[in-house]
Amino acid sequence: MTSFKGKKDLTNETLQAIIEFSTDGIYVVNKKGITIYVNEAYEKITGTNKRDVLGKHMQTVIDEGYIDQSVSLLVLVEKQQRSIMQTISSERDVMVTGNPVFNKQGEIELVVTTVQDITQLNAVKKELLKVQEFSHMNANKYAVKVNGSEQPLVFQSNRMNLVYQQAKQVAPFPTSILLSGPSGSGKEVVANLIHDSSDRNNQPFIKVNCGAIPEPLLESELFGYEKGAFTGARTEGKIGLLELADGGTLMLDEIGEMPISLQVKLLRVLQEKQVQKIGGTKTKSIDIRIISATNQHLGELIKKGRFREDLYYRLKVV
Repeated sequence: MTSFKGKKDLTNETLQAIIEFSTDGIYVVNKKGITIYVNEAYEKITGTNKRDVLGKHMQTVIDEGYIDQSVSLLVLVEKQQRSIMQTISSERDVMVTGNPVFNKQGEIELVVTTVQDITQLNAVKKELLKVQEFSHMNANKYAVKVNGSEQPLVFQSNRMNLVYQQAKQVAPFPTSILLSGPSGSGKEVVANLIHDSSDRNNQPFIKVNCGAIPEPLLESELFGYEKGAFTGARTEGKIGLLELADGGTLMLDEIGEMPISLQVKLLRVLQEKQVQKIGGTKTKSIDIRIISATNQHLGELIKKGRFREDLYYRLKVV
């Protein structure tokens, strides 16, 4: 190991105090993969008590569920620096870098691993990606409103007054709503009223016409995809509309045009409140309100096998 020379070498106590002042987590194993040192920052970042891992082989630490993979074991095998990304308890994203420490014979004596909490950095990156996605949306396919002003609703009839009162009544609740009526009857205006009257009115309101987008594209637009998920995919991947609408409202116009295969996936999102990107393995919890609209008779489509009955009742809570 590197030694510190000067008028007086640093003592072990001084070195340990310096390490404990580090804001990065530090985890040290010996050449056999046994944990020999863990600093306080590592405990804070990961929520793991050092007493639970000291003296244990890294494979045991994995088997007991403290981590899902060990960069230390990778370094011992490959005999070079390695870095990996990990998610701790589904809450914190960390960058883990293992560095081998060689003796004079060129053999590994220790592996010193640093752990950096990059949760906030990733959160900022995701928000930036969302802003970029909003700015790139094609106006012919989507309408996006964030912090928009309420659109006036003009009507005369008693029946429309009942619709207005009902819309205002259900707006504060996260209930799924189905708007049905002929083209031009004002379904989108009522959807605006519901969103603007809800506590989500400062969050995104995204509208997508399910009949205007080809089936393969509609799936990737709704769910997003990981990088390299398919030929032609963006190298950085893509955030889906479901995730972009998190905290707000998603309007699925012409819902009767949605392909059966996508209806199954949408039903799963409504049931589990989670979304998974194409080509991804992780799910993300989302909080969205779904407003659907159609000029078709969905009951007839159900009889013809073109619309799922279970999805219909999920969408038509009101």
